[in-house]
Amino acid sequence: RERALLWGVLLVTLGSFAFSEYAWRSISAAQSFYFLPSRAWELGAGALCALWRPSRLPMALRQGLGLAGLAAILLSVGALSRAMPFPSAWALLPVGGSVAVILFATQGTLAARLLSLRVVVAVGLVSYSAYLWHHPVFVFARLALDAVPGPTLMLGLSLLSLALAALSWRFVEQPFRARSGRAPWLPRRAQVFGASLAGIAAFGAFGLWGYLTEGRADLWLRSA
Repeated sequence: RERALLWGVLLVTLGSFAFSEYAWRSISAAQSFYFLPSRAWELGAGALCALWRPSRLPMALRQGLGLAGLAAILLSVGALSRAMPFPSAWALLPVGGSVAVILFATQGTLAARLLSLRVVVAVGLVSYSAYLWHHPVFVFARLALDAVPGPTLMLGLSLLSLALAALSWRFVEQPFRARSGRAPWLPRRAQVFGASLAGIAAFGAFGLWGYLTEGRADLWLRSA
């Protein structure tokens, strides 16, 4: 059964990757970016990491593969640009690097020691909150300036995103998880799903209200 699951996920992952290559060429790169079938292979890569564990490899090989994974992730930050279609085969650079780190940057490797540095761990803890914060921070800054912010301002906005992420990690994420001597706010799975469903419904209703009112067009038409 586990082998069937592994092969099933592998086939879906390969099919999604093939579709992503087709989609950006024949449909639209922008639509492909937001289309689940063309992005599912990235999720599938993570699922394969959970389902497949490579046999014991020599330390030298693990060292090399782990460092190569880190290098691929760092390279993708500087090498990928708007001129490249995404998602496409270019996405193999960050995704493949992440897979290499997960599978081969095991305890004792240099890559694992680098990722265990306190500052890296701190960034990792707030990374998801930063992912959620950075986009609205950047968007509202562009709206306020009516221009693309310069590098110095972008650096400041990035630091602001990290600061907001640290606050939401401390006062939003942590209260929902078990801490020393305290029970989490939502200890049961049914409660988590119920709260998630309520949140999705609230955001959906808010989005629908914004769509039907054209973003409260009456407000900005009065001030125009």
